[in-house]
Amino acid sequence: MKTFFVVVISLVSLTCHAQSDKELKSQVSKIPRGTKTIVLTLDSTRSQKEHLAELVTHIIDKGYEVDNMNADLGMIQTKEKNIKFAWSARFTFLLVKNKLRIRGKAIIELADDSAYDIENKGNLGDMYVYTFREMIRVSNGIPNLSIEYSK
Repeated sequence: MKTFFVVVISLVSLTCHAQSDKELKSQVSKIPRGTKTIVLTLDSTRSQKEHLAELVTHIIDKGYEVDNMNADLGMIQTKEKNIKFAWSARFTFLLVKNKLRIRGKAIIELADDSAYDIENKGNLGDMYVYTFREMIRVSNGIPNLSIEYSK
């Protein structure tokens, strides 16, 4: 009986993960190629301090650590996190007035540790595909009024 419950819970967990990955792929397919920046319009009735505090919590909930934060500039940078294979990503969040700009850098750890702009380009299996999906995953769940994409 115990084994049965473990199997059922494992199957439900895998199904939920596959569904969320499928939704993420669908979401990315609607974003213009060449996109490097996600711009979220946030609630203008809240202060920058409130938005930054909420953003730090969100970043931690998504599995990242804050590397650098400057509340005066409205900037937060994350530490590198392994995404898939030998690829890592780190993100920069810049909050100016009620606009939150999210950009990222992709790092290939097996090569020369060079950092490349995360961009919506490439083919399946490409570093850009996985790191851009990760940037979308991290941006999902941040309360916003609208989303824009820019190059």
